[in-house]
Amino acid sequence: MFKTEREMAVLCNNHFRNMGYKVHEEFPISGRCVDALIEIEELLITVEYKLHDKKKAYEQARDHRKSSNFSWIIMPEETNFKDKYIEKCSKRGIGLIKFNGDTMSMILGSKYNLLWEPMKESVLNMINKIEKREENND
Repeated sequence: MFKTEREMAVLCNNHFRNMGYKVHEEFPISGRCVDALIEIEELLITVEYKLHDKKKAYEQARDHRKSSNFSWIIMPEETNFKDKYIEKCSKRGIGLIKFNGDTMSMILGSKYNLLWEPMKESVLNMINKIEKREENND
């Protein structure tokens, strides 16, 4: 369906923006880069997009959970999530979504993660720095 991960990410991020959410693409967080960091009021949500590599998606989403209130993996609609994988994600509080280019289907909800306040402040400070840099470049 999707030729590249980037193609899927652009469509998903636009979907989130159309819902009124603030989306930061390729956001540096905890020494890594998350595909999308979404702000919904006071909540920070990380999203990892993958076309095929479920193992890598899990590892990245697990690591991003330390820096967000919710962590999601979004993969193409044709992805087959086996019960063992769903259970593994559930234990870590990672949500799973399938995307077909137009609509998202939730397979597993992400569990709320209460962020350590200094971590949240660090992420919010990074958002502010990036936004200021982008404003200065305009």
